[in-house]
Amino acid sequence: MIRTRHLALAALFATVAVSTASAQTAATPPRRTSTRPPAASTQKTATPAPTPLQASGVLTKWDDKAGMITVKTDKGDVMFPIALTTRLEQNRRTIAQSALAGDVNHDVRVRYTEQNGVKTVLSVTVGAVAKPGKQ
Repeated sequence: MIRTRHLALAALFATVAVSTASAQTAATPPRRTSTRPPAASTQKTATPAPTPLQASGVLTKWDDKAGMITVKTDKGDVMFPIALTTRLEQNRRTIAQSALAGDVNHDVRVRYTEQNGVKTVLSVTVGAVAKPGKQ
């Protein structure tokens, strides 16, 4: 009789343990993981920024009306458009576009980008008066 009670208690504990475990499993929903990659239309590819280029030479002309400078380089004369956002410097100070007229025959360094044949000038740094042989 004692043995029967022990078996009944063991069966009762086993039933309680199984129902508790199944209740905990039912309470936590399974995690959903997507094996499908995102649609191609939602992925955007970034266009790489153009690499800045540099030209050095002598400022030979400033056309105020057109907003263009002409720089004489080793490869010939190159024209660059100067926008209102272009950074202009001389002696580590910012200068106005109107000051470029007085800087003809000065050494200059132009940092720009070129994309699809269109030049965008980032900065112009004006140096000293060019040596007579460079003009």
